[in-house]
Parts: sequence; C-alpha cells; structure tokens
Amino acid sequence: MNRLTAMFLALATVANVQADTNMELELEALAKDVVAILHKQDQMSIRFGKFNADGDIPTNFGPELQRILAAKFVASKIEVNKNALIEIQGNYSAATVDPDEPSLKQMYTRVVARLVDTKTRVALASLGRAIHGNDALREAFPITVDLTPNGDRQTRNDQIRKGIEKPNAFIQGTQVRSSKESPFAVEILVVDDPKALDPADGAPITIKDELPFVKITKGQSYKVKIHNNADFDAAIQLRIDGLDQYVFSDQEFRKPDGQPKFEHFIIRKKSSYVISGWFRSLKKLDAFTVDDYAKSAAAELKASQEEIGTISVAFHAAWNTPEELNSESGKDARDPNATRRGATIDTNLIQTKKFVGVCRNQVTVRYTTK
Repeated sequence: MNRLTAMFLALATVANVQADTNMELELEALAKDVVAILHKQDQMSIRFGKFNADGDIPTNFGPELQRILAAKFVASKIEVNKNALIEIQGNYSAATVDPDEPSLKQMYTRVVARLVDTKTRVALASLGRAIHGNDALREAFPITVDLTPNGDRQTRNDQIRKGIEKPNAFIQGTQVRSSKESPFAVEILVVDDPKALDPADGAPITIKDELPFVKITKGQSYKVKIHNNADFDAAIQLRIDGLDQYVFSDQEFRKPDGQPKFEHFIIRKKSSYVISGWFRSLKKLDAFTVDDYAKSAAAELKASQEEIGTISVAFHAAWNTPEELNSESGKDARDPNATRRGATIDTNLIQTKKFVGVCRNQVTVRYTTK
C-alpha cells in the first residue's frame, strides 16, 4: 500500500467492552504485596532483574510484565532505580493446574516474583500470582492460532493450549498464516534504511521447532505488513518483544493515568497495510530497528533480555455498531536481540471509533540475528 492511501487507515479508540483485564489486576495485586514488603524494609525504591519464561516455547513477555509492574510501583510512590537495594526478578510460565482452584481445567499464566537483597543476594520473599484468562495467556505465550470468535472460554483456551503445546503455522511464500484458509497473514519486510520504500517481497521464513522465524541483522530495520482478506475490517494489536506498539506514545496520546490512549490499528477489509514503527503520534513513528539489547526498546523500559525476539499480531473484528459486536459475542467475553526505537518516520493516520470484538486469530513470527 502506498503512502497516499495510508491516510484512510485509522486508529481504534478503546471501545472493546470484552477486554481481558486479568493481567493488569493480578499484577496490581502483586505490586501491592511487593510495596508492603518494601515499606517493612524501609525502602522506597526497587530495581528490576530478569523475568524469564519457563517452558519450551520461545517467548519474550518479560518486558511487558516489567512495564506494568513499574507503572504500579510508580503509582505507589516507589521509585524504579538501578541502584536500589532490593531487586525484583522472577519467571512466568504456562500452567495447567492452579492449587487454589484445582477444579479449573484451563491453562493459565503463572507469574512468580522474587525479592532479593542486592548486597547479600539473599532472597527476601517469593510471591506468586495466577493470571487466568485467554487474552493474558496468548499474549504471554504468543503463538499462531485460529480462535473461534463465538466459542466459550474453555473452547478458546483449548485452542490456545494446543497452539502452545503443538505449535503450527502455514507458510505461503513470505506470508505467515494460522492455516491455509485463514484470511489473515503477516509478512516481515527487512530494510537497511527505515525511510526507504517498502520492499516488494517479505523476508524469507524458516521453520524451527514448528515455529516461523525470520533473520534480521543487527542495525537493520523491519516493517510489519499485515494482510486482511476478510469481509470485515480488522482491529489489530501489534506487540514487539511483548511490548504494545503504542507504548512510546507522545504525551498527548496518553490517558490521564499515563497509559497509551490507543490499543488497536484498523486494517480495512480486503486490504493490506505496512506498520513501519512504534507509534508516537498521528504524524510520527519510530522505526523498528534490531540492535544490541542495551539500545533496545525493552532496555529503555528497564526490562529483561531474551535471546529471541517476537513479532505478534492479534486480529479482532472491528464493527461500526454495538449490534454488530453483539452478534459475534461468545461466552469468553471477559476474559539478547531486541528491537529498539530507530529513526523517526513521517506518517499520516486518522483517529476513529470502532467496536472491537474478541481476538479471532493471532500470527507470531520470531526473529533472530543468527
């Protein structure tokens, strides 16, 4: 798609009444427990160590976990400081049994945080939270999967679980799909100059352990080309290394609590669009550039490092009326390489309001420089 038609694409305001908030709520509770311990230790600052994933599927959700926790700490008057006496570190995993709810038969995300004295390296506390919800699970463990839009929570959880335990993707040229029949696809365009014209072809895709990978050399930039061949507009959520594309939004595009104003990007039906970088404003983006971790977007947010990066696109239907939204609703309604911010790119986007349904498809491509 050329730059002229880009002005007709739109950003979606938060009209998704089906948003899964379990991740935010559980991490807020975890942060409160941590703050209580810090107060007992007469400490008003904390620093971040690594939050690593357990399990076989490569993922990089640590930066997002730390971003959420950091916001909760700041709201509680706790400073995030690399020189703090107490460090928070931990791990997250896809768990199948919750000891507090043994009758629940759904996979969920378990986060375990440890507080460590940075001088003695003695562990002060270990705190765990069970984060139930399908949105939280697929975001923490991004896989390529088809989801039944009107399915109940168990059905959709089973689909995500299958995608985690037995990953699969359909490759068509340089496009990655969840299946041959899926109307949604993702391509990764690799460029040396982020301001250059979009290349005609995407980067070659290789399969490793049933997961699609693309190679991007350090210093190169990439763009995410998203295809929507469905008969309806799609609201997409793009995450890079676990971080939402709007995480670096300029102040005027943030809510009063500091969170980004936008969550979705609209791709018109039967069309494709190239997202070239981190959203800053309706006129500016910062390029997706692969670099050493110290220069990366994750490091900028004081987040931990993983060896493999992830580029994940979630597809939702975008409707014009609440009636259209209600027609699709199911019973799941409440449910060391890194990318840095590169050169600023001019863009031209339009804000709009859409009614966004549940996630019905997700495509994830992992990248490495090796």
